[in-house]
Amino acid sequence: MTEEDMYKYLGHMQTEQIKHAQMKQQLGDEYIQHTKSILKTKLNGKNTIKAVNTYAISVLTLSFGIVKWTPTDLENLQIRTRTLLTRYGIHRPRAAKERLTLPRRIGGRGMADITRLHDKQPRICRRKSVEWLTNADLFAETEGFLTSIQDQVILTRNYKKYILKQPNIDEVCRRCGKEPETIQHITAACEQLASTEYIKRHDGVAKVIHQKLAEAAELIEDKCPYYRYKSANVLENDNFKLYWNRSIITDKLIPSNRPDITFMKKKIKNTFLIDIAIPNTHNLAKTITEKQNKYQELANEIRHMWNQDAVQVVPIVILAAGIIPKSLSRSLKRLNLHPNTYIQMQKAVILGTCSIVKNFLHYK
Repeated sequence: MTEEDMYKYLGHMQTEQIKHAQMKQQLGDEYIQHTKSILKTKLNGKNTIKAVNTYAISVLTLSFGIVKWTPTDLENLQIRTRTLLTRYGIHRPRAAKERLTLPRRIGGRGMADITRLHDKQPRICRRKSVEWLTNADLFAETEGFLTSIQDQVILTRNYKKYILKQPNIDEVCRRCGKEPETIQHITAACEQLASTEYIKRHDGVAKVIHQKLAEAAELIEDKCPYYRYKSANVLENDNFKLYWNRSIITDKLIPSNRPDITFMKKKIKNTFLIDIAIPNTHNLAKTITEKQNKYQELANEIRHMWNQDAVQVVPIVILAAGIIPKSLSRSLKRLNLHPNTYIQMQKAVILGTCSIVKNFLHYK
């Protein structure tokens, strides 16, 4: 089997990576085919819509969180659906499209709204994800730019080619020359930015965590904004020890032995291995699992070497567009950090992402 050979895993075509464009085309066609089959039946109006919601739309929802659906992709599917409904006489050409997705009890037709289903992210905290609009104290220009990033209307090559329909546009990334230049690729997936821009943004979040832990443990006295904070490689007193980006020497060879932050509570013999990640939305669950598994062997080794009662791996994950996962609150609680610590972390991510995208677009 070669790298380009396709195989199906959990219903999704893959090589070494999911082929998102191919998958979206395949899933969209399959969804339309299911819908068409239902519309050919003799079901009454209510049961027809119910069947579409149950048997057709489920083809798409299984891919949410795995395949990178954009708002434009989903809107195009909605248009194809309405066109099909019109062809079979179920929807009239000049009828209000909004009534299609309203519940029947308030005068609608009851069809599921694909866009809303996609936006129902069970792992995302909606309230905290928009906290930057009220508490981050950002410039108006930064707010506007991040909104454009979240709405995916930045003038990437992919956007120019497929949305603006500009001729003679090569959609391949101008930096790495390998992947389509989408906003998701720019914010967290371009290999040319991994060792520079992404690291800088990552370290901004790590500094917030390191500084808060150092203050709580009375390892530092001077307070300053996180962006001016200088993280010492080792901080220690009688009760705590705090490492920054330091390899842990173990008796046996462990490849993943350098967590971003290592925090030891000496008196109760507890150690925390903290690792930060800033992925795209569709990689959230995968990233959390990978971080947890990556340092588990190191955690087991440290427990025996340092005679600890407990060693915990604590993933700190914020999405590249500033979206806050529910898991972040649990991680902060495990570290005994203030619940609102995420606000400063979110601001660091937002400023980092905006800087990354602006610099990228200026690259010729």
